[in-house]
Amino acid sequence: MLRRSWVRNRILNERLARALSTKKKKGGGDGNLDQGQLAFMKKVLSPEPNMSRPEPELISRAEVAAKEYSRQLMREHHGKMGAMQKSLKLQQAAIQAIPEHLKQAATQEDKSGFSLTRLLPTWTPPIADFAEKRKA
Repeated sequence: MLRRSWVRNRILNERLARALSTKKKKGGGDGNLDQGQLAFMKKVLSPEPNMSRPEPELISRAEVAAKEYSRQLMREHHGKMGAMQKSLKLQQAAIQAIPEHLKQAATQEDKSGFSLTRLLPTWTPPIADFAEKRKA
């Protein structure tokens, strides 16, 4: 809230300075505004703050909905973490079940890059000359 009011005051001051520098006064006065005039102009130019408050019943319903949403997210998170733990345990059990001479190959990190020309299975057969027709 403090940051907003500071930014709003700075914008208003810049607007006032711009207005004063572009308009020349015809007549008396040195063109400077005193603090009272500046405060009055800020009050007139600034929009009224929203002072309305939501109803207490609406606030309590929103709190209940937010808590239920948080619970649902935690259930999903715990479900994902449980599935991950289960798959890791199954993976470790599978590695322990294979013969000793294959364990090293199974536990070795695969540092080969992903093939960019890898063919994926499709539901339909390939269309003849599709790429050439598309380029044209």
